[in-house]
Amino acid sequence: MTCEIERMEINYTFYFFAFLRKMIKKLLTFCYWSDPAVFRKAEEWGFWVSFPDFPECMTQGDSMNEAYEMAVDALGLSLSSMEDEGTAFPKASELDAVDSEDGVLVIVEFDMAEYRRKNGSKAVKKTLSIPEWLNRLHRCESWLTAAG
Repeated sequence: MTCEIERMEINYTFYFFAFLRKMIKKLLTFCYWSDPAVFRKAEEWGFWVSFPDFPECMTQGDSMNEAYEMAVDALGLSLSSMEDEGTAFPKASELDAVDSEDGVLVIVEFDMAEYRRKNGSKAVKKTLSIPEWLNRLHRCESWLTAAG
């Protein structure tokens, strides 16, 4: 019986890790996002930023560094909104296809996993299903521990 339980444990462990590996691979495909952005000098002060692939996504900053940080946040907000709505993400434009007009073309990189960690603090209840043999084993061990 012990050998049979160990064999079952190995099989379930294998399937669990295969499932876990598949989920991690799926998550990593959308952890990092990079998209071209056009940085323009504002007439009065600072810089303003637009994304050719996200027409609704625009931001500004007093300095180039601040504008870049704001661009990362704006891109993250756009991507998370699209994810919540179930909208497909546009493919990033090729650099030579982007018309930078009178601005500077900059690649803005975004880490979706980090953004989710910082902004996704909602608790989610999950129910876990385990194999019956594992539950039986737990009850048996609990009974043996209580018996002494």
